[in-house]
Amino acid sequence: AQFQGQYVDDANLADFCTKYDAGKTCKISKYMGKNKDDKPGVESMLDVEYIMSIGNAAETWVYSYPNFDFCADLGTFGSDVTGEATHPYTISVSYGSQKIGTCSSAITKRLADDIQKM
Repeated sequence: AQFQGQYVDDANLADFCTKYDAGKTCKISKYMGKNKDDKPGVESMLDVEYIMSIGNAAETWVYSYPNFDFCADLGTFGSDVTGEATHPYTISVSYGSQKIGTCSSAITKRLADDIQKM
């Protein structure tokens, strides 16, 4: 899961999984970037709660970027994922732009190349 300016509260995630899927323990396997669990985001919490509870506690990594530079952060995300020797089989990105041409053609091409590698 990838988030821009939103973070995950590990205790809240564990409570959610215990409450709605008796006995299941959900824990983020790996954080890329900084996670500020005292500043969870609505979107980020919703995503990880449902990804992990419905996904049978699948290994989950969170990529957090504190900036709000959508295009640069998306490019960084692509590079971070493909730069890892291994990465999760399913990738969820919760943000997008409804406007064509928001990002430069260089960033768009780089991201397209990274997605092909995924």
